[in-house]
Amino acid sequence: MYESDLQDRVSSSIIDGKVSSLNLSITDNEFAVIVDIGETDAAYTADEARELATSLKSISDQRWDVENDDIVEYLRDLADVVDNEKSVDEVEEKWESREVDILLC
Repeated sequence: MYESDLQDRVSSSIIDGKVSSLNLSITDNEFAVIVDIGETDAAYTADEARELATSLKSISDQRWDVENDDIVEYLRDLADVVDNEKSVDEVEEKWESREVDILLC
């Protein structure tokens, strides 16, 4: 996948486990997924967000001692909103009752 410089910085930092925080959201117009790692953020199309999710799943399974399936699933859910496959309300309802404790690495 081709990544812009910002996307490369964000995804590399996440994959390397070198982030102080991680905030996943969508833009107000629901056209892109925003991945914010504290120091910087980047916008991703739905397909790019799914590719990032796939990379995170692979790295998490291979290198990290913790399971981060919730990050991957939430990222994919946000991509579905961008693609109009799910509504914001559906995703909010799905995640509001879940207690999520996510570690990066």
